[in-house]
Amino acid sequence: TLLVTDGHNFSIVFKGKTPAHQLDGDKFSEEDAFLAVKLLPTLKKILTGFGSNSLVSNKSLLVHLRKEIDRSNRYHSSFSLTMISVNTEITDLFNNLIESVRSSDLLAIVNQNTIAVIAPEESQSVSRFEKRLTKKIEEVLKSDELEIKTSRVTYPGRFNNAEELLESVLSYISDK
Repeated sequence: TLLVTDGHNFSIVFKGKTPAHQLDGDKFSEEDAFLAVKLLPTLKKILTGFGSNSLVSNKSLLVHLRKEIDRSNRYHSSFSLTMISVNTEITDLFNNLIESVRSSDLLAIVNQNTIAVIAPEESQSVSRFEKRLTKKIEEVLKSDELEIKTSRVTYPGRFNNAEELLESVLSYISDK
């Protein structure tokens, strides 16, 4: 699976990889790193046409949410899922928003108007995090007619699985 974050940064997830230890699921072996280095020039050529568009399907987002739920349960930590929707196309905002999130956060464009952020260890200050992102959107788009809708949920909390978390934020965004 290949998750594109922008025209220059992306992550490679090796499907079917058997980790040496149960907790090694997110670790690269020397062979993985060697393969990634060999694939990098080819992948950059393929991704050149994508620019800053990094559309991620709900299915892909669910995969990442499940991983984050597993990590959260394993380490007794929390995370937040934030959706930000605007009344204009936002795919060009992506590179600007990357500067506003931590390297551990997953930033994804769900559709041409909606961005999702999975932020590990971000549950207490999620409101400030959300405000920082909306302020950046306002700075970049500079429109009097700009309408921003936000929705967020934290885990652990009211919802127990990835599908419920995603459905919650998506329904709230569409109902606003």
